[in-house]
Amino acid sequence: MPEIDEHLHQMAMDAYALATRRCGACANLHALWPYLRIARIVSGVEGGDSMLTATISEICATGPKDVLIAGAADTGILNLVAKSSGGRAASFVVIDLCDTPLELCRKFANRCNLPLKTKVQDVADIRFRARFDVIIAHSLLQFIPPQNRLRVFSRFAWALKPGGKFIQIFNTSRRIQPTIAADYRRHYSDWVMRELEAKNVPLPTTREAFCARLVSYAMERENREGVVESEEEVLEVVRSAGFSTISCKNIDLNLAPRYNDFVAQLLKRRYLTVASISD
Repeated sequence: MPEIDEHLHQMAMDAYALATRRCGACANLHALWPYLRIARIVSGVEGGDSMLTATISEICATGPKDVLIAGAADTGILNLVAKSSGGRAASFVVIDLCDTPLELCRKFANRCNLPLKTKVQDVADIRFRARFDVIIAHSLLQFIPPQNRLRVFSRFAWALKPGGKFIQIFNTSRRIQPTIAADYRRHYSDWVMRELEAKNVPLPTTREAFCARLVSYAMERENREGVVESEEEVLEVVRSAGFSTISCKNIDLNLAPRYNDFVAQLLKRRYLTVASISD
């Protein structure tokens, strides 16, 4: 079996090129996400990866599993799950609103010889019925409007096989208040560039153009911070959708020091939850 490795630096270059050609409103997210992972300006799959790896390994230890990945900014989740399952995942399905991350996943799966299907689809519109042993919603919650959360989680419950597991990673935090927003906007690109330059990461375009995109993305991201304030509000929706929570654990954010100092002001927390269908 080929080595499973997402080749993060090369994938970042590919993502930037694909997003520039294909994406619309999501261009900044998909062009920058792998670079933000490298710089540890987002938690990505690196935040709490050891605990998530252990969780998936335990679930897959009993035999082949059909896995749904609901939302994918790049190849990070697919790579982690493929490695964590130890080759025991029977199949993968990845859905997202945009084909850019799905194309990255297809290239990755082809190179690593992974059984994969992809579909451009809103998670609120999935129609699977008892199809998957494992459903993973990783950092998806911030993109789901509050009024749609129950519908989305209910669809996940329908898509899960009896005895299957729903894995979710989400953040809670305060909103970015005006008193610190100016500092955030002024320094965001510097935080990213400092980390990339320290690691000698080549840029896919000029430094000026890359920084301009970072500034634009910072404004987009600002609106998503604090959309969830407590883990209990998420667990309540999960229960209402028909799940029983097995565990909910606080996990490491794994952020670069200067950015971590900033998000500490937001009381940011990251959680890994595992749930099953209620009897």
